[in-house]
Amino acid sequence: MEQYEISPAVYYESIRKALDNFQVKRIFIRCIDGSIDREVVVNEDLNGKTLDIIETSNGLSVVINSKECFLFEFIRDRGLKWWVMAYFRRHDICLSTGVNPDDETLPPVKESILRGANPTHLMEITFEGKIPLRVHFPKDGYWDLWEIDV
Repeated sequence: MEQYEISPAVYYESIRKALDNFQVKRIFIRCIDGSIDREVVVNEDLNGKTLDIIETSNGLSVVINSKECFLFEFIRDRGLKWWVMAYFRRHDICLSTGVNPDDETLPPVKESILRGANPTHLMEITFEGKIPLRVHFPKDGYWDLWEIDV
């Protein structure tokens, strides 16, 4: 599964674009506290359900079927949050950072996973098929920063 880092300037816009334009399959949120049995907070199949992510002053409110089920907090003094788009193609393909999301030599994308983390939790939102990306900010000597291309 290769990953493409989403530009911090368009984190929330990217989440909105994905939710508004692509079929969401699942949401998964777990603690990242270093324990062996990292507590799963949300693990929801979204078939027949609605998912909304609402930006608040404290973080991202996760709403399933009009009911808030989790607040993904902004924790400014404990590290930066980050978001990536990960492409799942096949179980036997393991790429860490992708260079070209449109590489035709790779198998087709089965699922796109929008993955974010703060110092306490990991959130993954899985979508059916490929969510297209474009370079938002090229970085010389490093990997590019991306945005959803809708």
